[in-house]
Amino acid sequence: MAALAHLMALLLSLAGFVALALAMERHHRQVWQRAPSRKQCLLLRCAGVIGLGAALTTCAAHAGGATGTVIWLGLMTVAALTVALVLAYRPRWLALVTAQPKPEPSTSAS
Repeated sequence: MAALAHLMALLLSLAGFVALALAMERHHRQVWQRAPSRKQCLLLRCAGVIGLGAALTTCAAHAGGATGTVIWLGLMTVAALTVALVLAYRPRWLALVTAQPKPEPSTSAS
């Protein structure tokens, strides 16, 4: 049961850091080849904070406040390093794990 809680917290941390990274114009351009809108930036930042907060809640609920916080900090380190390495070496991989649809080609009536 502990492993499942830790895995869930790690996945929430990864999702939070991916959202926070994509909220930055530079990383958004690396992944999607375009700048994010202001609304997208705000939504991604909120999603990132919610993901990290949910990871903290998961760890604290399972292991208690003090121990859960230490576990959360360790999992956040792993998640942040993973996202940083993916952005450095294979930024397009983040496009595969996000739920954003690909833009459809425009059809103009001639």
